[in-house]
Amino acid sequence: MKLVIISVHFEYADVIEEIVDRHAAQHYFVFPRIEGRDSEGFHEGSQVHPGNLAALQVRVDDDDVAALFDDLERFRREKKAHAHLEAVVVPIEKRMGPEP
Repeated sequence: MKLVIISVHFEYADVIEEIVDRHAAQHYFVFPRIEGRDSEGFHEGSQVHPGNLAALQVRVDDDDVAALFDDLERFRREKKAHAHLEAVVVPIEKRMGPEP
């Protein structure tokens, strides 16, 4: 099992959530508006980038990570405005909670 952490400009959070839903993620969180700095150096509150970021934490089976990343990469390459999207995969070593 893996945890995929995605950061994106907040106005694209709904689109990314739709992508995640298509992959039947077992469990995920959406932090719809957070302060931070994107991979291009823009940050909330600046004159250049007055908006916020969104973050998603998605728990997926190992076998589903590649397909999710393929769809995220397709979105990222669709438009120059999507190039800021970033995603990382972290292994889940231990988990407590209801069975998946």
